Amino acid sequence: MGRSKTSFEEISKDGEFKRTASTFRNWIKADGSTEFIPEKNRYVLYICWACPWASRCMAFRALKGLEDCIDYIAVQPQWGPLDATEKGISLSPEDSNSGAVNINFAEKNVHSWVFPKSEESAEEGSAVDKYNNCKTVRQLYEKSEPEYSGKYTVPVLWDLKTSKIVNNESSEIVKMLNCEFNEFAKNPDVDLRPKELEKVIDEKNDW
Repeated sequence: MGRSKTSFEEISKDGEFKRTASTFRNWIKADGSTEFIPEKNRYVLYICWACPWASRCMAFRALKGLEDCIDYIAVQPQWGPLDATEKGISLSPEDSNSGAVNINFAEKNVHSWVFPKSEESAEEGSAVDKYNNCKTVRQLYEKSEPEYSGKYTVPVLWDLKTSKIVNNESSEIVKMLNCEFNEFAKNPDVDLRPKELEKVIDEKNDW
């Protein structure tokens, strides 16, 4: 069986949700031990307000006071496919006018979170992707890794310098927000992962 494309494919026949592991697991480290170091305005969080995992990243960002350091972009609270034009496929005038090829192409494509087509059409709280000009989260993943074949999920921690996804696992993103950006945080002394609770927190994340 291939890798799951959406969370709907992770629901068993008896209704149990069996979440597969996230794919991008790089780390931002203040000690310089990785290629990703904390810098102001280098990273962007891609989120959906309807996603609880993405929302907890935004909670950490606010509680640590990192609003001026890490920007965010929220997708629309809906799923959608890439049509042929958005995928970069040239259509004949006849196909473009009829829309038949676009519809057929969309039906064959995996749906993912979508960005609004314009600021005027954006749902409250969502925004056009001003950094990568992506139409869907799927495009964002494929920009980072063209051969990617897994799920297209949020949150995504994106590196503007390398045009790569750093991490898409919320439990790891919040760890980085908690301790690796203290140089830029308005509330560096706020510890949202106290050592005495780390074991309990990690157990809950693994549940």
